[in-house]
Amino acid sequence: MAARRSVTNAGLTADAVAGGATNRLAASLATKGTLVLYGAMSGEAAVVNPGLIVFQDIMMRGFWLTRYLASAPRSDIIRLYGELEALLAHDHLVGKVDSMFEAENIKAAVARAGDAGAGGKVL
Repeated sequence: MAARRSVTNAGLTADAVAGGATNRLAASLATKGTLVLYGAMSGEAAVVNPGLIVFQDIMMRGFWLTRYLASAPRSDIIRLYGELEALLAHDHLVGKVDSMFEAENIKAAVARAGDAGAGGKVL
């Protein structure tokens, strides 16, 4: 899954990268749109022109999956993963896979996932 996705005049966009490019995502939103920040893979603070927030009435909010999973009812989590599975099965949600490892090679998988040269998800 791409870390950043933008659609012109979208009502919602999500950012896992942060940094200065967050402003481009905010600028792609329709008036009263929402930008969800759920990571900072760039290591930089998210930067947004205050004019977008004031004059376009853009809202920003954070999302932390760990907190959601810790507090959501088990039935909601099962339904969420079922919906994601269906989206993947029908190619509505795609992601680039860098590499796949067997469970017994978890240490190698974690090392690869932490490698800046990884070109996608490590499974």
